[in-house]
Amino acid sequence: MNAALLPFSLLEEHGAVAVENHLNVIKPTRTVPDVPARLVAAFLNSPALDTLFRAMSGSCSVSVTELMNLPLPCPSRLGTLARMVACGEPKETIDQECRCLILNSGF
Repeated sequence: MNAALLPFSLLEEHGAVAVENHLNVIKPTRTVPDVPARLVAAFLNSPALDTLFRAMSGSCSVSVTELMNLPLPCPSRLGTLARMVACGEPKETIDQECRCLILNSGF
Protein backbone atom coordinates (compact mmCIF):
# COMPACT_ATOMS: atom_id res chain seq x y z
CA MET A 1 0.00 0.00 0.00
CA ASN A 2 1.32 3.47 -0.85
CA ALA A 3 -0.39 6.55 0.51
CA ALA A 4 0.42 10.05 -0.70
CA LEU A 5 -1.02 13.50 -0.14
CA LEU A 6 -2.74 15.39 -2.92
CA PRO A 7 -1.85 19.05 -2.35
CA PHE A 8 -4.85 21.36 -2.14
CA SER A 9 -2.85 23.88 -4.20
CA LEU A 10 -3.03 21.45 -7.15
CA LEU A 11 -6.82 21.38 -6.90
CA GLU A 12 -6.95 25.16 -6.61
CA GLU A 13 -4.74 25.62 -9.63
CA HIS A 14 -6.46 23.09 -11.92
CA GLY A 15 -9.96 22.91 -10.46
CA ALA A 16 -10.05 19.09 -10.53
CA VAL A 17 -7.92 16.00 -10.54
CA ALA A 18 -8.18 12.73 -12.43
CA VAL A 19 -6.78 9.52 -10.98
CA GLU A 20 -6.32 6.07 -12.45
CA ASN A 21 -9.02 3.52 -11.73
CA HIS A 22 -6.73 1.44 -9.52
CA LEU A 23 -6.23 4.28 -7.02
CA ASN A 24 -8.33 4.94 -3.95
CA VAL A 25 -8.82 8.53 -2.81
CA ILE A 26 -9.35 9.02 0.90
CA LYS A 27 -10.87 12.33 1.87
CA PRO A 28 -12.11 13.67 5.20
CA THR A 29 -15.81 13.60 5.97
CA ARG A 30 -15.56 16.84 7.95
CA THR A 31 -13.98 20.22 7.31
CA VAL A 32 -11.58 19.69 10.21
CA PRO A 33 -10.80 15.97 10.45
CA ASP A 34 -9.87 14.26 13.73
CA VAL A 35 -6.74 12.88 12.08
CA PRO A 36 -4.69 15.00 9.64
CA ALA A 37 -4.06 13.57 6.17
CA ARG A 38 -0.29 13.50 6.71
CA LEU A 39 -0.78 11.32 9.79
CA VAL A 40 -3.16 8.96 7.93
CA ALA A 41 -0.58 8.62 5.14
CA ALA A 42 2.23 7.87 7.60
CA PHE A 43 0.17 5.14 9.27
CA LEU A 44 -1.00 3.62 5.97
CA ASN A 45 2.59 3.59 4.68
CA SER A 46 3.98 1.76 7.70
CA PRO A 47 5.43 -1.72 7.19
CA ALA A 48 3.41 -2.98 10.17
CA LEU A 49 0.10 -1.97 8.59
CA ASP A 50 1.28 -3.37 5.26
CA THR A 51 1.93 -6.74 6.93
CA LEU A 52 -1.47 -6.65 8.65
CA PHE A 53 -3.20 -5.72 5.40
CA ARG A 54 -1.49 -8.48 3.41
CA ALA A 55 -2.49 -11.02 6.04
CA MET A 56 -6.13 -9.88 5.82
CA SER A 57 -6.34 -9.37 2.07
CA GLY A 58 -4.53 -12.09 0.20
CA SER A 59 -4.48 -9.77 -2.82
CA CYS A 60 -2.02 -7.21 -4.12
CA SER A 61 -4.80 -4.71 -4.89
CA VAL A 62 -6.51 -2.57 -2.27
CA SER A 63 -10.29 -2.26 -2.46
CA VAL A 64 -12.40 0.43 -0.85
CA THR A 65 -14.12 -2.23 1.26
CA GLU A 66 -10.78 -3.45 2.59
CA LEU A 67 -9.71 0.11 3.43
CA MET A 68 -12.98 0.75 5.25
CA ASN A 69 -12.58 -2.49 7.22
CA LEU A 70 -9.01 -1.87 8.33
CA PRO A 71 -8.83 -1.90 12.11
CA LEU A 72 -7.43 1.54 12.89
CA PRO A 73 -6.45 2.93 16.28
CA CYS A 74 -8.69 5.48 17.95
CA PRO A 75 -7.63 9.06 17.10
CA SER A 76 -7.05 9.75 20.81
CA ARG A 77 -4.19 7.19 20.77
CA LEU A 78 -2.30 8.90 17.93
CA GLY A 79 -0.69 11.74 19.90
CA THR A 80 2.85 10.37 19.90
CA LEU A 81 2.68 9.43 16.23
CA ALA A 82 1.25 12.87 15.38
CA ARG A 83 4.17 14.60 17.15
CA MET A 84 6.68 12.34 15.36
CA VAL A 85 5.19 13.08 11.93
CA ALA A 86 4.93 16.83 12.65
CA CYS A 87 8.57 16.98 13.79
CA GLY A 88 9.83 15.04 10.78
CA GLU A 89 11.17 12.10 12.79
CA PRO A 90 13.00 9.43 10.77
CA LYS A 91 10.81 6.91 8.96
CA GLU A 92 12.18 4.07 11.09
CA THR A 93 11.04 5.82 14.29
CA ILE A 94 7.59 6.49 12.84
CA ASP A 95 7.35 2.89 11.63
CA GLN A 96 8.19 1.59 15.12
CA GLU A 97 5.44 3.74 16.68
CA CYS A 98 2.94 2.45 14.09
CA ARG A 99 3.99 -1.11 14.98
CA CYS A 100 3.42 -0.40 18.68
CA LEU A 101 -0.01 1.07 17.94
CA ILE A 102 -0.99 -2.01 15.97
CA LEU A 103 0.42 -4.51 18.47
CA ASN A 104 -1.16 -2.74 21.45
CA SER A 105 -4.56 -2.32 19.82
CA GLY A 106 -5.53 -5.97 19.76
CA PHE A 107 -5.85 -6.16 15.96
